Amino acid sequence: MWRPKPNEPLAAPLGPALRPPARPLFHPSIVWSIFRSLRNHGLRTTLDRVSFRLNPRPAYAFWIERNETLRRRDRAAIAAHMARFSWRPQIALVMPIGADPPPFLTETIASVAAQLYPHWRLCIAVGEAADTATGTVLAEQARTEPRIVVGGGAGAADFVARLEPGDLLAPHALYLVAAELNAYRDAAIVYSDEDSLNDERRRCDPCFKPDWNPALFETQHYHGRLTAYRAAPPIDRSAVFRQVAEGTEYALALRLAAGAAAGGIRHIPHILYHAQRRPHADRTDGRAMVALQAHLDAAGERAEVVAGPLPGIWRVKRTLPQRPPRVTLIVPTRDRRELLRPCIEGLLNRTRYPDFEVIVVDNESRDPVTLAYLDVLRASGRVRIMRVPGEFDFSALNNRAAAAATGELLGLVNNDIDVIDPDWLGEMVSQALQQGVAAVGAKLRYADDTIQHAGV
Repeated sequence: MWRPKPNEPLAAPLGPALRPPARPLFHPSIVWSIFRSLRNHGLRTTLDRVSFRLNPRPAYAFWIERNETLRRRDRAAIAAHMARFSWRPQIALVMPIGADPPPFLTETIASVAAQLYPHWRLCIAVGEAADTATGTVLAEQARTEPRIVVGGGAGAADFVARLEPGDLLAPHALYLVAAELNAYRDAAIVYSDEDSLNDERRRCDPCFKPDWNPALFETQHYHGRLTAYRAAPPIDRSAVFRQVAEGTEYALALRLAAGAAAGGIRHIPHILYHAQRRPHADRTDGRAMVALQAHLDAAGERAEVVAGPLPGIWRVKRTLPQRPPRVTLIVPTRDRRELLRPCIEGLLNRTRYPDFEVIVVDNESRDPVTLAYLDVLRASGRVRIMRVPGEFDFSALNNRAAAAATGELLGLVNNDIDVIDPDWLGEMVSQALQQGVAAVGAKLRYADDTIQHAGV
């Protein structure tokens, strides 16, 4: 929303993330870095770093080997942990099969059969247009594994998750879901990190997701896969199963999140799901936006859901109260009229918000041009000038102005900020008024439209 004046030239754009040219192992700089790592981080971390440097494979493949390879002792520890579970939740995986025979279907089913956690049920929803060959494969799989059900419901499942044909589960995926549910018995939603499978079925593009973030969830369905939803009142199990099977999980997640207890939406920070790339996958933005709008309307919120800047992202524009709260904008400065003047003109002349005041905190400006400009502002009656002597202390200057502010909200504005969107303040206030929000930061851009930061 704001564009700060550039204080210095920007660095040249970075090139592709490539490994640096190889240097001899006993190059002086490498020996010194090894010594420094030993001193600061210990032997194990140093060995990890050296082996990473010497490894010829892509970085993500190396990361997978170091962090996700299940060894015999790992499987033994998992079995021992599962034996101590006080609750063994039944997890239903819903896999819809459409008209075209899905590739790698048997691999998907095999990844479910290989789960270390045994209390699962694979419910395969076969469409009417599915071909005979696919039906034969599914019937054979169901015959050899009683936990595979073709055309059936979730049964007595406690949680329901969606599995796309062609995708794969990590062998410890459902174990970690069950472990999380044992640790947090009131959880309503459990989701994990994921990555993709390229055309060679190699893992790539890891997606490390954040913990529960309701503001982010209002802009995109970032939970993705693997996500398990509680199938219990207040939502009927059959309704949960139907929404997961139909792919309307975003509406389901909104409803579950609204009634979840504190900490009831759990994120497992492990890559448990490997999704086959689908270049022509149907976008569900429209359905998600409709679901979110209905959810906000039902909650009595005055807001409009509109399309976002990228596919898969939308935006909530909240309506301000009939009498918006007054905002005090505080601008500390010392000299630098060439920065201050565009800042003040933007605040006064390019801000659409109806009720705000501007306080300029002058910290011992000595430049005659700046002092003359401050006198002009004072005479205009539109800006309050506070003179605060002493060393420059940004927090102290803002605190002095805050003590004299008449607004209900405070806006801390640097003197090198230039307004580029007249609705900037209304947008920030609409977010600041939401329950649980204490501070709001806007995205700042340099004059060449590169991003300085995305909100502090």
